[in-house]
Amino acid sequence: MDLLGLETQSIRWDVVGIPGGARAQYRVRVDDEPVLVTGNVFPWVMAPQEGAPLPLTPTAAWACSEARIATHASAQEQLAVVIRLRGLLEDVTGLLGGRIQFSPSGFLKTFEPRPVARLGLRWESDPEATELVSLQPFAVFEDGTQAPFPLSSVRPGGIAGNDSRRPLLLPEGTDEVLARTRPLQKRLPVDVTRELHDPSLLIPEGRNLDSSLDLSQYSPRVAGFEVLRGRQPGEGREATGLDWFEPTTAAEGFALTLHVDEGPLRIQLNSREEALDVLQKNDAALAEGSPSPLTVGGQQLAPSEALGRQLRIALNLSEPSSEEGDGTEAAGGAPRPGGRIGAIVRDVATPAGDGKRSPEPPPVPWAQLRGALQNGVALKPHQEEGLAWLWRHAQAGSPGVLLADDMGLGKTLQVACFMTLRLLTAEGMARPQLVVCPTILLDNWKQELARFFQEDLWRTPFILHGAELRAVKRGDGLNTEFLAQQRLIITNYETLGAYQRSLLKVDFDVVVFDEAHNLKNPDTLRSRAARALKRSFAVALTGTPVENELFDVWAIYDAIQSRAPRVFGPRTSFREEHGGEQGAATLRTRLRYPSNDSTLMRREKAEALKDLPEKRYQRHAVEMTALQEEQERLIARQASQRGAFWALAALQKLYQHPALLTDARGMNAATALRESPKTRLCLDLLEQVEGRASSGSAEKALVFVLSRAMQELLSGLIKERFRLASVPIINGEPENRRVALQAIQTFSQARGFQVLLLSPLAAGAGLNIVAANHVIHYGRWWNPAKEDQATDRAHRIGQVRPVHVYYPLLHRQGRAEAGFDMRLHELVERKRSLARDFLAPVPEEAHQFSGVFQEGEG
Repeated sequence: MDLLGLETQSIRWDVVGIPGGARAQYRVRVDDEPVLVTGNVFPWVMAPQEGAPLPLTPTAAWACSEARIATHASAQEQLAVVIRLRGLLEDVTGLLGGRIQFSPSGFLKTFEPRPVARLGLRWESDPEATELVSLQPFAVFEDGTQAPFPLSSVRPGGIAGNDSRRPLLLPEGTDEVLARTRPLQKRLPVDVTRELHDPSLLIPEGRNLDSSLDLSQYSPRVAGFEVLRGRQPGEGREATGLDWFEPTTAAEGFALTLHVDEGPLRIQLNSREEALDVLQKNDAALAEGSPSPLTVGGQQLAPSEALGRQLRIALNLSEPSSEEGDGTEAAGGAPRPGGRIGAIVRDVATPAGDGKRSPEPPPVPWAQLRGALQNGVALKPHQEEGLAWLWRHAQAGSPGVLLADDMGLGKTLQVACFMTLRLLTAEGMARPQLVVCPTILLDNWKQELARFFQEDLWRTPFILHGAELRAVKRGDGLNTEFLAQQRLIITNYETLGAYQRSLLKVDFDVVVFDEAHNLKNPDTLRSRAARALKRSFAVALTGTPVENELFDVWAIYDAIQSRAPRVFGPRTSFREEHGGEQGAATLRTRLRYPSNDSTLMRREKAEALKDLPEKRYQRHAVEMTALQEEQERLIARQASQRGAFWALAALQKLYQHPALLTDARGMNAATALRESPKTRLCLDLLEQVEGRASSGSAEKALVFVLSRAMQELLSGLIKERFRLASVPIINGEPENRRVALQAIQTFSQARGFQVLLLSPLAAGAGLNIVAANHVIHYGRWWNPAKEDQATDRAHRIGQVRPVHVYYPLLHRQGRAEAGFDMRLHELVERKRSLARDFLAPVPEEAHQFSGVFQEGEG
């Protein structure tokens, strides 16, 4: 049967009732004869009043089927059918040159439902009572035009508007938002302070209402953007080291531990809502300058920024941010109370390649590189090998690689040379390159490029941070046209996460993730953005690819390999394949490590730098005071009620200086030294270093300290004891990165004995301080990878003297191996021995420290 030849019928379509109504019935007439569409039999024929049944054309039969579906469908599905049917029948009518004649009739003739691309919310004053406000919805259409609609016009199924012939079809998921909006009508502003500040609080977490977004501007991995609230997984805890809190949401209410001037205070609130109310009152009191105390869980507390900060963290609301997060890019991840919006990243199930070797790529253009380098700059043999490896994988079409050289082997120079060759050849095709690094390294990257390469090669890299970031803001986002014209953009991980909806539009050539262990949690904003960036090739740089578990390797690889050929599939398959006791071995096999074809390269300093001086480790132990011993027992007894993390934080403070448990500010030197044997030991070690310097050797020391209060205390003590002009402190705060680099330069150039205090967490990233040859780890961190990174700020290329590493430790009176410090030292050393195999996991769960303190000791 020639079905196409049958396409000569006239189709009319009508409705009894209002489209979207509960009793709407859709009717079809073919060649002016009605067709039954309400039964269960598919309508292939029409039965005229006279004559034999006639077959329907395929188009007419499809129209009848759609009419039957619409008659029995929900309100929104009805309107979807109306839009679909009308559009396709009009297309078919035009395609078949008039052989099909379609005409909506009756009500449908003028019925034009309007799909809404996005729902908006705004506050408006009440026209009758101007002191009241109401939160009103409005529709945003594909072309950007807007139309308000009253809440009273919203009908079940996502239909709104008072015009029955032109109803609004709201995006999926707006019902819950509108339900939250209804109570916010005719309210006093003081009663809706939070919602007035940020209406996006009403958007459910995990929901994206911006369905008008054109995803064609993004990489294929971007499936959309969703609302995220609270502190993101893995962001915050490890970076603080101290002052842990323990929020718990339970049926009996909301409990948290606040750190006030008098010490930790456990309070119980009835609900999260009560905690939010306290937060709102605290913010209002600070804004008004009111000194009146607040009632928090039955306790009277003075309003303070610290109280607000701890409540925000405990409630999983965003911490007040620095400048990279002060923008409110609606879907850019800006950390505001209403939530951030992060990319929904598609998993890629692409398996590894077929195992066949790729054709040999073109050789490295060494002559071009030599012409680009400054006079006197030459790569070491292992760096030439690393550059050739990068070039080979990029030329072979690999999506990305992991350069995991030991700290201090010049990973920055290797990848900078690779980026330079991409710039000088046709490979880059005039697209920008991107470097993402910790904040403190932003200027370091710029300085290294100027130091190694010809002056006009990189021009001025654009630092997307601070004033430069503010300059390219456009409304809620960034000026992506300007960014696309840059030769090199350098930014930090926070900005990448906060402005991902803009940055993910830019088509980059090479993307470099420096200190890539920052991506070890794939669910953070920064990791989402890293995985979704458009790029030709990606390079991850980290000397510690495994810090917590083998899964860290997958997280880094998922960021650098966003397309085929990939080494790993989805995270679930990785855990299944590499989760057992043989996980490290199977992982090596999958990576084909250490073959030349592997996308992972790692060299140890011992093998790559034969002339690098050795590291000499020294452990120095001293007895704690009786008071410290008693305080340790007290902390251990309270651990079961306050939790392991609280106990660990308290013990760290106690072992650095007992005054940290209360307030070390204003303490004179004599008291500070009398109360802390460990502090006296640290100064005695520095005195030995100074003694070497007095004999003509330029001895300088780095002291790594966790607690900021302890840093301040030690700085004053050292400055007074050794009569130094200054003892700078480097913590890596974003606003102080230039000050930090200047402090390092001054420290390096100064003559004679000098001391620099640093955080092992913030200062472990990429800093080069080879002027120092003594390292004291005063406050220990339980991740040996972090500690080794800190040590290798001094032990790296350029160091010409042995590096002395000191561990001052406390122990119980009369028991040389007992106490928190000794147990922590044993734990770190045990984990370090595992970490010597770069794939060995170094987990950090709190339960591993259950043996670090015991109530019954001594």
